[in-house]
Amino acid sequence: MSGGDLLLVNARLVFAEGEEVHGGLTCRDGVITTVFAGDPPPGSFDGEVLDAGGRPVLPGLIDPHVQLYPADDYAHYATETGSAALGGVTTIIKMHRDLEGYPDDAFAAEVAGAERRAHVDFCFHVAVMTDAQIAAIGHYAEALEVSSFKLFMAYKGEEGRRIGIQGVDDGQLHDAFRAVAAAGGVALVHCENQDLAQRALDAVRAAGEDGLRAFERSRPAIVEAEAVRRAAFLAAEAGCELYVVHVTSRHSLGHLAALKAGGARLHLETEPHYLTETADTPAGTLAKVIPPIREQADADALWDALASGALDTIGSDHVAATRARKKGSVWDAQLAFPGIATILPVLLSEGVHRRGLPLSRIASVTSTAPARIFGLRAKGELRPGRDADLVVVDLDAVRTVDAADLGSTSDFSIYEGRELRGWPVATVSRGRVVMRDGELTGPEGWGRFVRRPARTGAAA
Repeated sequence: MSGGDLLLVNARLVFAEGEEVHGGLTCRDGVITTVFAGDPPPGSFDGEVLDAGGRPVLPGLIDPHVQLYPADDYAHYATETGSAALGGVTTIIKMHRDLEGYPDDAFAAEVAGAERRAHVDFCFHVAVMTDAQIAAIGHYAEALEVSSFKLFMAYKGEEGRRIGIQGVDDGQLHDAFRAVAAAGGVALVHCENQDLAQRALDAVRAAGEDGLRAFERSRPAIVEAEAVRRAAFLAAEAGCELYVVHVTSRHSLGHLAALKAGGARLHLETEPHYLTETADTPAGTLAKVIPPIREQADADALWDALASGALDTIGSDHVAATRARKKGSVWDAQLAFPGIATILPVLLSEGVHRRGLPLSRIASVTSTAPARIFGLRAKGELRPGRDADLVVVDLDAVRTVDAADLGSTSDFSIYEGRELRGWPVATVSRGRVVMRDGELTGPEGWGRFVRRPARTGAAA
């Protein structure tokens, strides 16, 4: 399936550069052919007509940080990309990891299985966790057509073994940076100092503390702040483009923003929960995540960075966890939670309405910037030649968050019961309306794997 034919009319098209066009667009075979102001050009049109009702239309969201775990017949690709479509997300990038490696045939089988089930387009970041995987980065870039590689500075020893992750040491990190640079790719790094975290954890557990605030003290801000400095230094020495995932603290942010301002090849991501929640969130243990949710001063600093441009992207770190796995002590509760369907409502409600962020900034961090950083050349903008991925939003729609409406196999949201103002009302993937008024209208199997060949010479 290449795509659909669509005529979008009566729209307020939003562009990351700040431009707005009151008009619409046409697309053929899933690709935007014209963007027009005012009424559509004369002539007949055989495809579907979508009237935006004067509402804002943004490029479809790209969620660059999604976790999908193995399930029978790739079922999670169906449910969780369906949840994505309900939230205006038209492309997901899955954190793909396997300690055993990524044989070409197994990767091809994953792609084929996902294409049978996905509602929206998808691609992968490949985790490299062993010397053999680091040595294979060039092969992965060429054979698997991926250009982004994930590394973990934390999750060493028993902590990593419990969840199937193996963190790298500094020598491996530097070797991986050099290999990624040679392949013309981007290195994504989970930045935490494992030694600092372990000592903090031991002290908190010895004191008998429990709850989300105790969990935050077990991985204090210094754990992240030290690691981001080390990762940025090693990446610069290796000539590698660096993407720091889930930045949480003002301490990390200040250092990284200064490096960016100085011209470092550096991109910063945060997530909605770090913008809106603190360690005292009423969601309690449901909001357990690594790195942990922090203080209001950290959230305020992240909002300021989002407004100024210091932050580049927003990811969800979506995991289809369940309440049953979150019960009991914070030390026993499963990590992470769902969030893909609420990225846009949170940013509209808390960012646009409450803090006055322009819609152009939302378009940038949720679509245009991740498309540029990760080589999604056909995505991220409402321009001729790009895929017709878009979301129509009703800025005045007020809804109470209910997990039952969000399409995931997860049975909760950390925003459960909260009123948010501003919701997607239609999602278009490659010219096909896949969500309308909170209902999925596109089939499983519509989504396609997006190939991202290595960007030869990008590190020069």
